[in-house]
Amino acid sequence: MRRRLPRFVLPIVLAMVSTAAVADVLVLRDGSRIEIDGTWEERGRLIRFTTTDGQLSSVRASEVDLEASAEATRAAQEATARAATAEEEPAADAERPEPVLVLTDQDIARAQPDVVAEAEDEVQEGNLEVVTWTYDPAVEQSDAGYIITGRLRNNGATDVSSVQLFINLRGKGRDGEVIEGIQITGRAELDANRLAAGQEIAFVYDVLREDLAKTGNPGLFQDPKITFDARFDREGQDERVEQAVSN
Repeated sequence: MRRRLPRFVLPIVLAMVSTAAVADVLVLRDGSRIEIDGTWEERGRLIRFTTTDGQLSSVRASEVDLEASAEATRAAQEATARAATAEEEPAADAERPEPVLVLTDQDIARAQPDVVAEAEDEVQEGNLEVVTWTYDPAVEQSDAGYIITGRLRNNGATDVSSVQLFINLRGKGRDGEVIEGIQITGRAELDANRLAAGQEIAFVYDVLREDLAKTGNPGLFQDPKITFDARFDREGQDERVEQAVSN
């Protein structure tokens, strides 16, 4: 389902601001604000949007105050409209002064070929990392006992595709030691299956009550040992990165 935050522009200055880029604003329940490019899209429990620098991103829908977001967007667009009406014509450019220094190619040091090659060798290939995550009890009406949410980032310099994130939970005893053989494994729901270099996406994974019951001791998963296993494809080669989380 696709929804748009309301847009309001004063009719008197509509022609003057039609070419200006006015970003929508998402207001989170903790009071923080995110300027976005264009509209936002609701995908299940996630709000998906594009940041003003062109990066695809998302937040949990429960963290967004939609009424406050609509009001903040209206206020930002009205302020832009008022600024457009008050803007004066730019003054004529002053006569360009004569340059005080002229540089030629001979004056500028050029990078040596071996230095350039060394810099290119330092470019890292794709590498996925879970940068933030939470493990919380689910609401009572949910089929899940716990919910894991977080963000996955491509730290490399190349794009990756066919991204998958598997999560493994191993139960812990009262002494905090991992109980071997008691575990749950599943695949997280990702906001996208392709990641550009430097891009982040959100993920969510439901630890079902049914799966907890099958372990024979759901109480061991109040604070489990969690391991993330990211798998992706780069230039036709399947690769994987395991990330163990100490908790």
